Amino acid sequence: MNKESIVICENCGRKFRCVETGNIWPGGLESEDAKCPYCGTIAFSSMTSGFIYVYKLDKESENDENK
Repeated sequence: MNKESIVICENCGRKFRCVETGNIWPGGLESEDAKCPYCGTIAFSSMTSGFIYVYKLDKESENDENK
């Protein structure tokens, strides 16, 4: 199961894609950080049994989000 979202970094203001994968059970034993792929700032943390992956958005995808 995947949970996907678009996140805006509070530090640099750029958008990036965040995907939480695996068997996602809230309150898992590990705190996973979602770091901005542009500036490295932690955008958020989540207690999950899955993993969090972040991806840069290319300019074309970023423009589609603004429409």
